[in-house]
Amino acid sequence: FCESFFSWDFCYSTYSNFEWEDELDKSHEFFYFSGFDLNMKYLSSALRMFMNGINVIIDKRGMTEDIQRRLESFYLENDLEIEKIRYLTQIETISMGEGRLFIYDSQELIDLDMKEESKSEKKNQFWAKVFNSLDMTYCQIDAESGVRYAWHERNVGPSELKFDKVKRLSVFNPSSYKRKVKIKYPTPLVFQKIIDEQNVEMSNTTHEIELSFMPKGSVSLDFGVIAQ
Repeated sequence: FCESFFSWDFCYSTYSNFEWEDELDKSHEFFYFSGFDLNMKYLSSALRMFMNGINVIIDKRGMTEDIQRRLESFYLENDLEIEKIRYLTQIETISMGEGRLFIYDSQELIDLDMKEESKSEKKNQFWAKVFNSLDMTYCQIDAESGVRYAWHERNVGPSELKFDKVKRLSVFNPSSYKRKVKIKYPTPLVFQKIIDEQNVEMSNTTHEIELSFMPKGSVSLDFGVIAQ
């Protein structure tokens, strides 16, 4: 899902290389932890990140019973209200200040009894609901092979006060071939302007933009995010 919608905005890190203290900032939208690798130390750090206002996703698949009990005692110790919903799997969400804790078990997604194509579509729907619950606003991007794109958030200008924030999508065609990108953006996003265009043509219809790149073409698009 991240590869499809946040292609150049995510990375993998081993626990041994992860700088916990250095990463305790809010420039990241979320952190994802696998239950297979969580021990008491790492779980405590992940929960501390949540309490510091960061979005944390924990997959319980592979989690030991000791870790699960520690997680449950964390709820009780902090008198946290858990919202439970079921969509393909049991989902638990908890809020504390700006932080959100999202807990699920991916085994049930793996065990879905359906054709692989339908399973993939269901998984995408699942993660779309997850990211919407985290108030992450993003576009549906259909890019031809090799096209790179990344999101950035910039400050709101004096003429943009109606927006909660402004997100900039930068797209680059590093290949020696023509490439096309289709961008569908949801209602909370308002297309503002195109900047830094080079070797690219744009067509824009309601909530959809198509970019036609020549070799080495690049462009940036600004979207205002309406507060919900």
